[in-house]
Amino acid sequence: MVYIDDPVSSLDSNHLFNIYSFIRDIFYEHKNKKHICKCKQLFISTHNIEFYNLFCDWAEKQGYLIKRIKKSHCDESILTKSEDVIEKYKSEYVYLFSLINKFNNDPEPKDTFEHLYYLPNVLRRFVETYLSFKYLSRKSIEENIHDLISNRVDRERARKFMHYHSHSLTINNLIGFPDLAESTDVVNIIIKAVKKDDSTHYNSLVKAVNNITREKNNENHS
Repeated sequence: MVYIDDPVSSLDSNHLFNIYSFIRDIFYEHKNKKHICKCKQLFISTHNIEFYNLFCDWAEKQGYLIKRIKKSHCDESILTKSEDVIEKYKSEYVYLFSLINKFNNDPEPKDTFEHLYYLPNVLRRFVETYLSFKYLSRKSIEENIHDLISNRVDRERARKFMHYHSHSLTINNLIGFPDLAESTDVVNIIIKAVKKDDSTHYNSLVKAVNNITREKNNENHS
């Protein structure tokens, strides 16, 4: 049994394909038009969505996500099937938007506290990605969030929320949850800012997420 943990962390795309090919060559052989694993079981974990998609496409199988759940007394990790958004669009960015959009439409679902636990990091990652391709920015959120949010008060609320809750600055922050009302306001600020900044792009994101939801509902009813 072999477990490989994050073999492409912080590597560029050239190394990504090299490592992918290396693992395939070392641990698999091609027999009778089938991929045969040379070990009993092979587990590969990664934070890199491109690397994840390479192996899922090759194996023609759905991968899994490890989610960390905040409990009152401790943290727990659960293994779940990969989200439909990732499987269809091969994009972490669209997946992040789906989480933000879901919270914006329903800020008090059954799993409210689970959402609040990871929401600041989701927002920060989404905004960083948006700013990087929209404005080709290589700066931090603190330096370039004004490109997305023009209102100074809203901009500072969003910046502080993402920065404060994404970093364990204090013991209280380490073990606490963001305020629900504040979270709802900040998500709404970011959603409105993206819609105002690039309505075509925003509508495409919403359409992509809605298509996945519609397909999933059709599958459940069939």
